[in-house]
Amino acid sequence: MNLNPLPSGFDFRVRPLAIGVALLSAGMAPAPALAQAIDYGALEDLFQEPVTTSATGSPQRSTEVPADMEIISAEDIRRSGATDIPELLRQVQGVDVWRHSFAAVDATVRGYNRPYSQRLLVLINGRQVYKDYCGYTSWGALPVNLSEIRQIEVVKGPNAALFGFNAVGGVVNIITYSPLYDDHNNVTVRAGNHGYQEVSLTHTAQFGDVGGARVSLGGYGADEFDTDAHPVDEPFRLDRSRRRHAAVDTLFQVNDRTQVGIEATTVRADQTNLLPFYGLTQAKYDNQSLRVNLGMDTDFGLIEATAYQNVTHVDMNNAFIGDTQIDNRITVARVQNLIKPASDHTFRMTGEFRRNVLYSLPFEGGKVSYDVWAAGGMWDWQITPRLTLNNAVRYDRLSSGRSGRLPDTWLYEQDDYDVTLNEVSWNSGLVFRATDNDTFRLLAGSGVQLPSMIEGSFMFLLDPNDYGITQMGNLAGGAGSPEVEPTRVTNVALTWDREIPQWDASLKTSVFHTRNKDLKSVPGIRPDTMVDQVPYVMFTNVGDSSASGFEVGLSRTTRNWIMEGSYAYLRVSDDLDDSVYGPDGSPVKAIDYEDSSSRHKINARLGYATGPWEFDLYGNYVSEYSLLESGGSPFEMREVDVPSYTLFSGRIGYQFTDNASLALSAQGFNTSSHRESAAPEVERRVQMTLSVNY
Repeated sequence: MNLNPLPSGFDFRVRPLAIGVALLSAGMAPAPALAQAIDYGALEDLFQEPVTTSATGSPQRSTEVPADMEIISAEDIRRSGATDIPELLRQVQGVDVWRHSFAAVDATVRGYNRPYSQRLLVLINGRQVYKDYCGYTSWGALPVNLSEIRQIEVVKGPNAALFGFNAVGGVVNIITYSPLYDDHNNVTVRAGNHGYQEVSLTHTAQFGDVGGARVSLGGYGADEFDTDAHPVDEPFRLDRSRRRHAAVDTLFQVNDRTQVGIEATTVRADQTNLLPFYGLTQAKYDNQSLRVNLGMDTDFGLIEATAYQNVTHVDMNNAFIGDTQIDNRITVARVQNLIKPASDHTFRMTGEFRRNVLYSLPFEGGKVSYDVWAAGGMWDWQITPRLTLNNAVRYDRLSSGRSGRLPDTWLYEQDDYDVTLNEVSWNSGLVFRATDNDTFRLLAGSGVQLPSMIEGSFMFLLDPNDYGITQMGNLAGGAGSPEVEPTRVTNVALTWDREIPQWDASLKTSVFHTRNKDLKSVPGIRPDTMVDQVPYVMFTNVGDSSASGFEVGLSRTTRNWIMEGSYAYLRVSDDLDDSVYGPDGSPVKAIDYEDSSSRHKINARLGYATGPWEFDLYGNYVSEYSLLESGGSPFEMREVDVPSYTLFSGRIGYQFTDNASLALSAQGFNTSSHRESAAPEVERRVQMTLSVNY
């Protein structure tokens, strides 16, 4: 049995098991747990472009994977002038980015953005970093320096069977430099307007061929934007956003057939968030994680076992629910086996268990929890040298429960929260390399977004008469509902990638259609949630929606110039019911994807380098859309028009030596401020950055 699905004749500078384990881990769901165990630099030298192993387990160009993927390279990151990952994603065609404050951002792929967006699975080296209790990503609290990122893979469409739990809208897979194979050391100091100050350090210690350890430290502080907020929200904006993080990542070659990796992170971050019901909140995060990986090259295949735990504590303060604490602990254990019984066939088998616990307030000792057992498989078949078929399937069984006192008069008994869901996700991709320069993909997939713990059973507010809570007036309580159904997202897409060697250019196009069934709403009153004439807000399913669109991008790179341009068109059609109501019994518009998804987006980049100088200019055009804005309570929603806007960002860099550079960068430098969401307007940002590799 050939267990090594690598190009024949390829000479790696690493031990065979390191390659095998990396390929094994990269190919399962979720994405690569030991992604750094592979020598990406050697693969890039071979293919002359960034490569990925995250879809099938074998190294591939992004144009050949059975998924719609774009790769942001380390060089792209360096020359972007961006200070955080969302600004990098803004340059990817089809990605929607809404900035709510200096640090708080929501991002989605191909529409359906909203505060606390749940449609994007975000991973750092295979460990999920989105907040599982609500399914969103706190981009301002990620424990990673931009300088230590080797590449960011952006995958579009539902890919749960390939990448893992709840990957229904897309995947952002962040891969850092390997502590074993990459001797990466960097110090970055950055300062700018808004009182912005940042320092980061990445240091790698390597112990020959035996192992390596990378230490990452970083932190920043910045004044919040000075634009106007709703009078109800203004007291709940932080004066200053900040983050402090530390991470240690190790990888050891125990013997020629065994590798072990250990990673630990901690981060504290303060930022102003926009809640799902469109009000601002102070959010102070205290997060920790620990992950252990074991990889083995055996006679039965390339086996990898991974276990990690994420611990999240958040202190929140806002006008709607007052002072609230969130305590969440998720534990994940996963095992997979990658085998190649014949040269044209690769199989992957996976098993996963996750336990998620959220301590429910205001009941001391109360909690909600769920267990998920999952199994999956993938078959990658090289039908001919130019035609490949990839099929993947994943089965999830979720069992949830709740403990702790319920209100004296309530809609549900304790046993009603004992819910079991059985769901199947699948992906299929046919890749046809028609010529040496043309690649076509026919992709289809269906994924399930399971109810989050807050949507299903968490109680974030109870009767104000019992608990002395008066901020909400006649609003008495809020809770998740055990009746909430999963949202299923199904997508079909056709892509065409063409290399144009005579112009040193490449063309990337895609056409897609997406259907969403049983969308879940932000909190609202349902007609049946009046308890003793007192209203309770509840999560609920509100209907279906579909989206169609296309994307086209053209890029050209020469010795001195980089020229890129892309256009994305999206049309969303909602079919929503009136199942959410306000206190007076009138329907409340809780979500509106049809109007809040911009139809036209244009991205452009012009880069030039000569001698020690580098010049990069980025442009983003977003057509008009409308959003919901809070009028002071979850039931005073009103539509706000967001005019179309054009943003220019850029960087001017000077390379003192091969290892030291100074750069002036700015985001949105052509306007003093602009609106992206229901939060206050986003202001221009300017920074000076000194970066030294050593």
